[in-house]
Amino acid sequence: LGQIPDDAFSPYLHEAITKRDDGSPLRFEKEVSQRDGYGNVVTHEQWSGSSVSSFPYYEKSIITYDNEPGASRWILGVPNHETLIQHLSGTDADAIVRHSTYQNDMNTGRHTEKCTEPGNEKQLTETYAYDGFGNLISTTAIGSGETRTESVIYSTDGRFPIAKTNALGHTTT
Repeated sequence: LGQIPDDAFSPYLHEAITKRDDGSPLRFEKEVSQRDGYGNVVTHEQWSGSSVSSFPYYEKSIITYDNEPGASRWILGVPNHETLIQHLSGTDADAIVRHSTYQNDMNTGRHTEKCTEPGNEKQLTETYAYDGFGNLISTTAIGSGETRTESVIYSTDGRFPIAKTNALGHTTT
């Protein structure tokens, strides 16, 4: 229900090679993306290097989504897990891998929580609160035994921020 047919036109590039010649040494970049049936990017790979055959830098994002197509709401493309892989040598031996998970409110399509490196000693958990207009009013980050909160107060009609308090408690109006 509601998925994009395989033969449908897509305005997004599947693969691109870019040659940069800005006075510095010649640089090539290559990008490849794959999309799911709703058009969400599920994998995005990027290489860069000094020639088309030599790409020492590599980055890959793998994303899964919450999709709720339905009669009462149509919420698509809300990430629920992301893996980012990066390395410089072109081999997996030196790869840096970062995982992030998301909790989502599928009535609104908003993130309510993001956890970076879940289960790791460097885990960072961010929780988000919204007002009735959908404005982000509070972000709380918990990691390494520390808790930091940022908040915003909006006008009664929800259009303009009136005051913002940063994680150190400094307020601007």
